[in-house]
Amino acid sequence: MITQFAIKKIILDVWKEWEKVSGRSYKPVETYKAEGMETILVTMGSYSENAMIAIDKMQAEGKKVGLVRIRLWRPFP
Repeated sequence: MITQFAIKKIILDVWKEWEKVSGRSYKPVETYKAEGMETILVTMGSYSENAMIAIDKMQAEGKKVGLVRIRLWRPFP
C-alpha cells in the first residue's frame, strides 16, 4: 500500500523532473507578494491568476494584501 507520504515524495520527484524538461518549477505551497502583508488570500487552481492581478492592483493602491497558493491539496503539505 502506498501511503500519503510516499505519494507526496512521488509528486515532488515528478515536479523536479518536469522542471528539468520545462524549466518551470512548482512547490506544494507558494506565495505571491505575501511578505509583511496584513491580509493574505488563500487560493487554489485558476483563481490564483486572477488573485495575483487583484493583488497587484490593491498593492498599487497601498493595501497590504498578498497570496498563498496551494498547489498540492492531497496529501496536504
